[in-house]
Amino acid sequence: MVMKKQILVRVSALALMAAPLSFTAARAQNLVLNCPQNIDIGKLIPTGCNGKYVIGAGGANSDQGGCLVTNGRTGAAGSCTLKVTSAPATKSAKITLQKNTFKINGTGGGSASISNPRLKLTSKTPIVSTLTIGSATLNSNATLTINVGATLNYSNGQTAGSYVGSVVVRANFN
Repeated sequence: MVMKKQILVRVSALALMAAPLSFTAARAQNLVLNCPQNIDIGKLIPTGCNGKYVIGAGGANSDQGGCLVTNGRTGAAGSCTLKVTSAPATKSAKITLQKNTFKINGTGGGSASISNPRLKLTSKTPIVSTLTIGSATLNSNATLTINVGATLNYSNGQTAGSYVGSVVVRANFN
C-alpha cells in the first residue's frame, strides 16, 4: 500500500466577520462588536485518516484523530472585543454565532467542515455556544474580550490548498 502525503495549508480556518451592531435604546446605549483576530490553525498535513482538530476558545487545542500534523505551530483562537458606548448598559448582551456547522472552500476545489464554534469571555467563565453578559459586567469593563474556538473536521482524502471561510458573530441587547 502506497500512502501519499497531502498538504492542507490553513492560514485562516475561520475568518470571523466583525458584525458591528449598534442598538439604540431609550438611553442611547450602543454595543460595538469587533473581531480582528481569526481562528488560525496554521499548516495542516492529514496523514491518512479522518479526524477533528479542536481550536479551544479557552486556549487548549487537541487533535482528536491522531493523524494530523500542524508543523510545530500551535493553533490560535479567534478574538472579538465588545464594548458599550454612550450611556451605561441597562440590559444584558447576548453574543451568538450564525451557524453551528459550516463549510469552508479550498483553492484546490476541496472543502472542509467547521463545527461546534464556541465562545469564552474570561478564564472564569464556561465555554458556550451562546454567551450572555450581564449589564454589570458590561459596565465594569471598558472593553471585553471574547475568544472564539471551533472544530476543523478533516479527512484522509482532503484536497491540498488554502481554505478560508467565515461565520457571523452577533451582539444584541436582551
